[in-house]
Amino acid sequence: MAFEGTCQIRRALIMGTGLAQIDLKADDGTSFDWTWFLSSAGQAREVLAVGLSAIATNKHVFVTINDTVQPFAQLTNFGLVS
Repeated sequence: MAFEGTCQIRRALIMGTGLAQIDLKADDGTSFDWTWFLSSAGQAREVLAVGLSAIATNKHVFVTINDTVQPFAQLTNFGLVS
């Protein structure tokens, strides 16, 4: 199931593979609860920076995910919401 919308974020880290791993919960309350997602290889630094900024400032993030059912699905878009 694809998802495009805003999420809460509670954890962001870099894996040993170099990918950013982000723990998200959909704001709509129905799409998914706290779930881990991965950045693409080329955007790990940017996703981690946005994720840490969102956590530090208590903001939400806007994401696009192609398949929220797949474990550790990849984030397509990831940005900070004001």
